[in-house]
Amino acid sequence: MKKILFLLFSFLTFINVIYADPLYCYINKDKDENMILKSNDEINVYFKSNFEHYGLKDAKFQLYYDPYIFEIVSNDDKYINIDEGFKINNIKKYSSIIEFEVERVNQEIITYPSIYIKFKVREDAKNGKTTIELIDNNSYVNQVYFTNSSDNEELMDTENYVKKECFNSKLYYEINNDSNDIKKDSHLTYIGIDGDSGFISPFFSPDVLNYDIHLYNSDNDRVYLQAICSIQDCGVDDYTIDEIKNNKKISLVSKNGEDETKYNLTLVVDDYEDYSYPSLTSLKVLHYDFLEKFDSWTNTYHLIVPQSVNDLSIDYESDFDVKIDGNENLQIGQNVIVISVSNENYTNKYYIVVQKEKEEIIVEEPVKEDKTDTKTIERITDKKMPNIIVGLLLLITLILITVFIIKNKED
Repeated sequence: MKKILFLLFSFLTFINVIYADPLYCYINKDKDENMILKSNDEINVYFKSNFEHYGLKDAKFQLYYDPYIFEIVSNDDKYINIDEGFKINNIKKYSSIIEFEVERVNQEIITYPSIYIKFKVREDAKNGKTTIELIDNNSYVNQVYFTNSSDNEELMDTENYVKKECFNSKLYYEINNDSNDIKKDSHLTYIGIDGDSGFISPFFSPDVLNYDIHLYNSDNDRVYLQAICSIQDCGVDDYTIDEIKNNKKISLVSKNGEDETKYNLTLVVDDYEDYSYPSLTSLKVLHYDFLEKFDSWTNTYHLIVPQSVNDLSIDYESDFDVKIDGNENLQIGQNVIVISVSNENYTNKYYIVVQKEKEEIIVEEPVKEDKTDTKTIERITDKKMPNIIVGLLLLITLILITVFIIKNKED
């Protein structure tokens, strides 16, 4: 009975912790890293979790970057750096995407490992703004927590797993080969809200500082925001909004030393009862696949096309007015197509991030074809062929015998 009560207490305690501060994963950078980069500068992108005192069982990450600005620095043909006790599986490197899986091999490790990828700014990188993004739909962590009891050894190292998808966090950079300025990054890497409560407009980008928080109704007593720093301890954490009212102003100030960034949020409480949220019910591009699976609540999608493509054949379904901008004269590198879906109250925007490449996309580690099925089919076919031939011969023989008997009877 004591064991059952302890396990129940441990489980409920963990659930309460998770409910108060949900588990999520994201990316961030070094605190002292210069946000203004030049050719050949190197940076690290870290794959983090907000519960790093819990161990990692396994994970999958998919990272998007501009290959005309960054290239991955490999170490002994290894793209991903990770602590001992873990191994990397199923690495797939495309021109602008790298994805991989993490697996814990030392079961005694109960802390979250250091995982990072080193990038270098290309020699021919042009001046401008850019981001590195974690694709949320295709990334997750499966974390472990332990229930330990000094009174009962049987409860030592009892593993429980919690699997959560990552946020679409983004790291912001400025490429300026003519500047010697040093500026530490004080931006956020993600701002979000529970989809059951409402949505944020426009879609988050670290360098966009003004947002509206649309709430579906005014019955909510409070609203929970997820606000994540691009560096450790920037002074902003998950934020609770009390006293819900229309046009309420909120400020989030993220700091890194003397540098700081202020995000301005405005609550929009819709006063009409029949709230109709303008959205797409389907979205696809003919001949090309998104990296993400379509969902009406997912606003950003990534696509990679060859140099010959100048525009996309976009197919969509919606009960609202739809307008598409930016789907012409696609340039080499990154392009953004904006799909605006509107009703009389609001405009919702979807973004297709199109990476146009000079060369075909090459997978570094192609998936090996499983030839077992092919050989099995060939063996089955080889066995069937003699049977078919024998059957045909028997059928012809029966027909000839029947014709011969009928002819004898007529004679």
